[in-house]
Amino acid sequence: GIRFQRTRHLPPTHVTTIDGIPVVTIARLLVNLASSETPTTICKLIDEAAYHDRLDLPAVRRVAEEFRTGRSGYAIVMDGIARYDDGERGTDSELEEEGLRFTQSCGVPTPQCNLYLSTSDRRYRVDQCWRADRVIQEVNGGGHARPTRRREDLRRRRAFRKDGWTYLVVTRHDLRDPVARERAAGRLRRALGASARRNA
Repeated sequence: GIRFQRTRHLPPTHVTTIDGIPVVTIARLLVNLASSETPTTICKLIDEAAYHDRLDLPAVRRVAEEFRTGRSGYAIVMDGIARYDDGERGTDSELEEEGLRFTQSCGVPTPQCNLYLSTSDRRYRVDQCWRADRVIQEVNGGGHARPTRRREDLRRRRAFRKDGWTYLVVTRHDLRDPVARERAAGRLRRALGASARRNA
């Protein structure tokens, strides 16, 4: 479907033209979307804009500051920017989106998504990460059943565990089967709970 947004505040600096059609700037679009999206989604959109060489991060901050009072979304935008600055790139697929929704339903802090981390072995990109807790959760689809991916996954898991990380994996089955989903949620809660107790 199509969502319409109306506004009483649209200064000329928030408008640009594409193929002769007036549209809001990317900075204003991100601020508009922040009223209904998560920091992870805003982070992903910032990364997409950067990939297409369309990102003006100072402009995003300026527009967000203009709406700091009187409109929801300021904190979401700034959280998304902080996540992007910290190396996060947001979810990368529909399955990862489903995995993030699952994680958010577990009552745990929102993870960083698609973050690069270095181990004593090499540098890896992980699907979900709670860096302060040293907990990682990968969201694996059917492709991970292939022999080459299984060997790579084993190497990755061993490297992180050797460096003191808790390494969890959820599959499509875990996300969609009620019994498996509850077990996966319990594993995640226990991992983060154990970290909290260690750091207390």
